[in-house]
Amino acid sequence: MSLKLRQAAETVVYKIAECAPCYLDLDPVSWTQFEALLQVIPKFDVPQTTITPMMAHFLYAISAVQQPKHLFGAGTYVGYAFSFLFAGTNKQAVGLGCDLNPKATRLAQRNAERMGWSNRLTYRQQDVMTQPRSEIYDLLFIDIDDPASGKSGYADILQYFAPQLALGAIIVAHDSQVQKFAADFKRYHLAIDQEPGIRLIGDLPIDECGVSVAIKLEE
Repeated sequence: MSLKLRQAAETVVYKIAECAPCYLDLDPVSWTQFEALLQVIPKFDVPQTTITPMMAHFLYAISAVQQPKHLFGAGTYVGYAFSFLFAGTNKQAVGLGCDLNPKATRLAQRNAERMGWSNRLTYRQQDVMTQPRSEIYDLLFIDIDDPASGKSGYADILQYFAPQLALGAIIVAHDSQVQKFAADFKRYHLAIDQEPGIRLIGDLPIDECGVSVAIKLEE
């Protein structure tokens, strides 16, 4: 089962990479750090999650191929999904995840500590729209879920962070296949169209939740 999931994740990620010239020369995905994460995941505090094994494999693989140096997560909850992205990076990478839920943020930081990442991965209880504009990111993960407005903030987050995205940056937006968020993703995709240099690769039905993937191809 695990081998099939790895092969499926690699196939999808390499298809994405074909759309970006900066990712043409790719090394095979190493799953060593994925296995290390799986050993610790049972100790994570995760009250609930919609992240399936297939999605976990995909998130890890896309990060392992891209090798981002600076990751930002908007709506990271307890850090479960963001951990699979971060696990694919090398030891020089740093990450920051923000969520408005104080309890979830504390659990996320505790989970990062369990992986020995506390000096490189930080979680804050903070509105992502108040983040300083001085940082440059090469991976942006969006998974906010407001009880009142759902995923409608995705478009605003993209527009806010677009100037801070490095060339080759990947934007991964979760839940693109969920029907109740269809209008939110329509607005999000329109926002992508309005951002020079950012190209929508597509909505990928990785599982029933899916992800929308975009890449910054031009400054």
